[in-house]
Amino acid sequence: MKNWKLLVVIICCVVLGGPKAGALIYHEQTQKVTHFDYSGFEYTYEENGVTKTANILDEATTPNQMAALLKEVYLNKDIPGIRYAYDYNRTQNRKLNYNFNGHLIALDKGYEWQRDKSTFFPNPDEDGMTMILVQMKQSWKKNQATNTTPEQYIDRAYRSMQVVKNFTRVNDAQNPGYIFSIDGVSTNRFFFISKGKARQSWSRPLYRLFEQISPVKGDDGHDTNDLIDQLRAGNAYYCYHDCFEVGTATTGGYDHWFTISNQGEAFSLKNLAIFVPDRRFEYQQSPENFPEEDNNASAPYYHDYGNSDQAESEWNRDIMPKVLMYTANLNAEAVPSDQEDYYQVNLNWSTSFSKEVLGLGAELPEHFYVYVVEGNERIPLAEIQTDEDGLIVTRQHSYLVQQHADPQTICYVITAQPINYDIDGSVIRDGEGNPLITIQAESPVRYVTIPGKNSAFFTEVLEYRSRYTVGDGKTRQWNVYKNNIAIRPASSEEFDAIKNNNDAYLLTRTDAEGNKVTIANLQFSQEENQVGYHYTIVYNADSQVLNPVFDDEQPVLEGFIENYANSTVKLIDRFTAETADNTQSPYYIYHLEQAENSRSNEFMVPVYKTTNQVEGKGHTVEQVKADVDHSLKATPNNLITFGAINDPTANLVEYDVFRMNYQYRNPTKVGKAENYNNSGEYHVYALNEQSQLNEQVSNSWISVEGGDITVPDVNSSSTNQQSLYVPVISALFAGDLTKENTYGCDVKSMSYPQVEMTVSETVRTDPEQAFQAVVNGTMGPTLAYGATITLTPKLPTELPNAYYYRVWRVVSGETLLDPETLLNTQEGVQGPMASDGTYEWFSDYDAITITFPGNEPVVIRDIFLDKKLTDNKNKYVTYIGRLYATNQEGESEFVDVVRNHAPRLIGESATDGQDYFVAEATRRINFGSSGNVVTAIGDVSASRQVASVTYYNMLGVPSPRPYQGVNVVVTRYQNGTTETKKVIR
Repeated sequence: MKNWKLLVVIICCVVLGGPKAGALIYHEQTQKVTHFDYSGFEYTYEENGVTKTANILDEATTPNQMAALLKEVYLNKDIPGIRYAYDYNRTQNRKLNYNFNGHLIALDKGYEWQRDKSTFFPNPDEDGMTMILVQMKQSWKKNQATNTTPEQYIDRAYRSMQVVKNFTRVNDAQNPGYIFSIDGVSTNRFFFISKGKARQSWSRPLYRLFEQISPVKGDDGHDTNDLIDQLRAGNAYYCYHDCFEVGTATTGGYDHWFTISNQGEAFSLKNLAIFVPDRRFEYQQSPENFPEEDNNASAPYYHDYGNSDQAESEWNRDIMPKVLMYTANLNAEAVPSDQEDYYQVNLNWSTSFSKEVLGLGAELPEHFYVYVVEGNERIPLAEIQTDEDGLIVTRQHSYLVQQHADPQTICYVITAQPINYDIDGSVIRDGEGNPLITIQAESPVRYVTIPGKNSAFFTEVLEYRSRYTVGDGKTRQWNVYKNNIAIRPASSEEFDAIKNNNDAYLLTRTDAEGNKVTIANLQFSQEENQVGYHYTIVYNADSQVLNPVFDDEQPVLEGFIENYANSTVKLIDRFTAETADNTQSPYYIYHLEQAENSRSNEFMVPVYKTTNQVEGKGHTVEQVKADVDHSLKATPNNLITFGAINDPTANLVEYDVFRMNYQYRNPTKVGKAENYNNSGEYHVYALNEQSQLNEQVSNSWISVEGGDITVPDVNSSSTNQQSLYVPVISALFAGDLTKENTYGCDVKSMSYPQVEMTVSETVRTDPEQAFQAVVNGTMGPTLAYGATITLTPKLPTELPNAYYYRVWRVVSGETLLDPETLLNTQEGVQGPMASDGTYEWFSDYDAITITFPGNEPVVIRDIFLDKKLTDNKNKYVTYIGRLYATNQEGESEFVDVVRNHAPRLIGESATDGQDYFVAEATRRINFGSSGNVVTAIGDVSASRQVASVTYYNMLGVPSPRPYQGVNVVVTRYQNGTTETKKVIR
């Protein structure tokens, strides 16, 4: 059996490098939990009167379940929690008070946990930590915390809660603590709570029960919208205080939770980790300022990790919790070896779990595997073994590679796992005897190129990236490429050949179709008695971007090469590749040439392309028939399908799908597919434009042969009858987060039906005169309003048939329960009757109950009776018109259909596919405005005899018969008098 005391010394002095001279070692008096199986714990909760059971590792998504989860974690003493904190002298001897100033009372729903004053909350038997990830709703506003019950708070603020099961104990001599890891969580707003730390908070629903870790400095804090960039770059994000307002922020001007994007966009957080030092409980004041260890309500209870009483430069950042992603970075180089015909490949790496990032006394012990990547296969190259005590001894690997006749490109990747130790210094192992892996990081793929023996020069592209631009609008979209190229002799003999010959060379770029252009002219020269030589690079202006996107272009570069060791010459190639037809080359080849003879090996740069197809997802026949309640979505749920790849050497980050209008303007990201682990797994999201929230649609796995990913545009726009889509690939050059590649492709469009609506000839009766209307066969006095609605279809070639219309009328002032009146189902209104037996006003709803394919306008005359519009506050009427269009063939002629409450919509030959698309238009009319309302006159006197009636249209053309629409009616009586009025026919 191992001597555990000796091993503790080994951990302190070997693994962690030993404490620095004068550094204080933290003495742990209890055995901390190093691993824990939460899967055996269950709890119950009620949902709609039904008792349910959940495992403690299940994600809690309802208010009742979240409250029950919190209660189980806090009150179950078998679930790990902090028992002891450190005092000012770095001794772990102060037991945390879980019953601090307890004030919780019983509520029927159990949101405040029942206890009486003789019952105390138990300190946990397992001395460790339990972490809960809280995801917040995007709709939550900090001012909503006022006057909320615990149930309302949880329901409004929290989207979910979940216990974090993976953690590693850090037995650091100077800064012990825990690292918790969450993998594959998709979120925008979140924070962490831990068991347990009593404090002075009265804030619901967590009260004094949980430590709530805030990433901001307090009321004078900052936002965290740079969080995703910092995490992806391998940096730590400091947590500044434990605050009861992390989820509420009722005071101050800053949200206290983590926010990735102020637009509400969620991100997949792979390998998200939080390091929580034990020392965060450490007093930052001097010993004489210690509060009493009782239920003293004024005790600060270590809520301020950053100690806002001090200047930021004086903060002890070691004790601050840190949120980061577990990332690994790999550097690879190939250098000439002392052994002839061999190159030495040197690999060295680091991870974000470094002593500088975590604030440790030495590097965190980790386990490493090195792989060679060939295609989509990983071939083990080396396992960095631990010594007999399980300690890592190196973070580098070197070996020799023999030169071949042709150049070789070799790709590498490493994986890293922190090693879990028990308190006795033993490595925790899994069932097969291997170190237990709870967290793992993977480096980007790096590569080296070994020059061929027969190459006069060695050329290499050190960096390649592009940026996508839409171009000049309607005709072109461009990728602007920048390639950093390194050129150096393959041997010292070649270096001497350049020095002695004073030669001139051309750098050329050739695309996949064999089109060759000259990038630059290189001239080498040596003066007499000079050790090295000068070089001059003159760029070819015709092949280079004149207005570069990335940095300033210098047409001429000069330099001096002293010897073979520093013989690398670097230059930049900038050019554009048109993407409008997706015809950009899949790769480019670089050469150094002298005259007609190739003087170097070739180096190929890949271009990651994709395809783009758009399909509109409309509605079924049955859905259209049921749309009498105006519930169908008026724009289609477009599906954008593009080709994705699974290439570990590509270092793809994500595919983004953008939508533009018909002028190639206003690009809006509508969806994305994220890939952070350099694998074939993509998390697919649809972006809701209105709330700016992501909805995770699916997880797509792409095979080594490639595959398709489909992203729905859940808020597709039908502006100008067309939406244009383009997917854009984002890649990182060799995983370097500061150098992003972006590759666009051709734009595809989706067309929609539209309907134009006009409302004209609005009339109303004089409120002082009675309008004798015939409604359902009964004549009576009332107030009448009228308008003519014209619907004109605009059908794309893909949807040639307009089958049905519906029109709703909404009168301001109607109840919210029934605000819309469907005109399709209304009975006609007539009145008053003239002496010739005709009606001056009459409605006509038959036009909107006719099934016909075509492009002719539909005219509806609407008459309605409503006294509410006499009120100046209620004088608006809104008309909503809908057109249902499809590519299905149906009725071929104008066919009258008997009007009823369930009119036939589609011809017999139509199918039940989702082929029906809805176009909608609305118009708002003010019947109280005298500018667009004609006041009609009441009944014609029966005592006078009519001599003649002449109808004039709006152009003044007379007719003995009324025109359809507005008529100026001139009535002549036998007594010689005339009467003129406007009416609608």
